[in-house]
Amino acid sequence: MLMDSLPKNVSDVSLPPPTDAVGKKIVLFGRPSCPDCARIKKFLAENAIEYEYHDIDQDRVGLKWLSSFSTFVPVMIMLDGALLYSPTSADLLAKIQGDSVNKKVSMTEPELFDVVIIGAGPSGASAAIYAVRKSLKVLVVTKTIGGQAAQSGGVENYLGFTMISGADLAMKFREELKRFANDGLWLKEGVDVSAIEGFEGNFMVKTAQGGGYRGKTVLIASGRVPRLLGVPGEKEFYGRGVATCATCDAPLYKGRRVAVIGGGNSAMDAAIALLKIAKEVTIVNNQPELRGDSMMLANVVAATNVTVLNNHVVVDIKGTKFVEGVTVKDQTTNEEQIVGVDGVFIEIGWSPSVDFVPPQIEKNDKHEIVVDEFGKTTFDGIWASGDVNNLWGEQIVIAAGEGAKAALTIAEHIAKLPHQATSNTHEG
Repeated sequence: MLMDSLPKNVSDVSLPPPTDAVGKKIVLFGRPSCPDCARIKKFLAENAIEYEYHDIDQDRVGLKWLSSFSTFVPVMIMLDGALLYSPTSADLLAKIQGDSVNKKVSMTEPELFDVVIIGAGPSGASAAIYAVRKSLKVLVVTKTIGGQAAQSGGVENYLGFTMISGADLAMKFREELKRFANDGLWLKEGVDVSAIEGFEGNFMVKTAQGGGYRGKTVLIASGRVPRLLGVPGEKEFYGRGVATCATCDAPLYKGRRVAVIGGGNSAMDAAIALLKIAKEVTIVNNQPELRGDSMMLANVVAATNVTVLNNHVVVDIKGTKFVEGVTVKDQTTNEEQIVGVDGVFIEIGWSPSVDFVPPQIEKNDKHEIVVDEFGKTTFDGIWASGDVNNLWGEQIVIAAGEGAKAALTIAEHIAKLPHQATSNTHEG
C-alpha cells in the first residue's frame, strides 16, 4: 500500500502533537479546500462524535507538526494514538467502534434498491437526482463526493458558475444530494466497491469493507483514477513528498521546490496552483511540447519561477525521510540529471476505475466500458456514465449530462420490468 511507510501512531512522530486533546477526543488536521476533510468532518458531526479540528492554513504549529512526517491531508489522531490517513467512513466506523467515544455509530443496510449508483462525481450525483425524481429508490455508494472535479483548482466552464473551486463544487453536489436524504435516496460514503455479482433484478454490489447492497439495476459512474509512474521511490515517498492532488496539498509547499510530472491539462492545472505558492516549479514533460488549454499554457509559460523540461522522463524519486530530488532523463541525449525538489506532483493522466467491473462487460483497449448512446453496457441491467465509459468528452458538464440520461433510461427500463417490491430500511 502507498501509505505503509507513514507513522502508525502519534508516538512514532518525533515532534509532540500540538494539542493536549490527544487521548481525550479525536483530532483532525485538514484544510478548507480538501474534499476528504469535509467528508470526515461531516461523518463525525452527523454521528455526534467529539473532535478537535486543526486548519493547517491557519495553525502554524499544527502545520509544523504535520509536515514533520506527512505532506498531505487529512490526518487523524484517534483516541488510542493511532494515526489515520484519509480514512474511509468504513475505516472510521471500525476504529470508532473499537475506541471509547461519546457515541457509537451504527449503520443499517437496505434490502433492495431500484438502482445502485457507484460513484458520486458529476455523473453519479446527477444520475442520483434524476433517478430519485423519477420516484426510484436510489443508493449511491462512493469513496468521496465530487470525484475528479473535487480536485480541480478552479472550474470555469460549468453552467451557473462564473468560477468555482472544485472543493466548493463538491460541496454543492453534497447539498443537492442531502435534499433527498432518506426520501428515496440513500448515500454511503467511504465505500470501496470490490465486485458486482448477480443478474438484472437482483444484483449484489459487494464492498471491500465487507457485505454489499442489492439493486435491480446498477449504474457505474466510478470515473477515473490517477495514473502512477511506476518508478523507484514513488510508493516509498507517497505522502512524504509524492502527491497526486495539487489542490489538496499545494499549500504544504510554500516557498519550496516542486516538480510537476506531465504536460497536459492536469499538469497545467497543478502547475498554476503551485506556482503561486512554491519557490520553484519544474515541469517534467515526456513530449516535445506542453499540451492543453491555451490560457493555462500561457499562464504557466509566463511565470518566472517555472522551468519546463520537455522531452524528459522520470527515472526515480530520491530522498531519505522525505523527497529530496527526482532523476530525469533527456530522451534525445539519454543524459540524466538530478533535480532537487521537496515535492513531486504526478499529473500524467487517468485510467478508468474498472477493477470491480464484471469481465462479461465489454471494454475497449483503453479499459473504458463500452456503452450505447444511452449508457447501457453489454450486460443487461448495468449502465455506465461519465469518464468510466468510452463515449467522447471528458468534461464535468458532459459527465453530468450522461448521468442524467442514464438515470432517465433506467427509470423507463424499470417501469417495464415485472413487479418486484423494493424494500429499504430507513436510516436514522
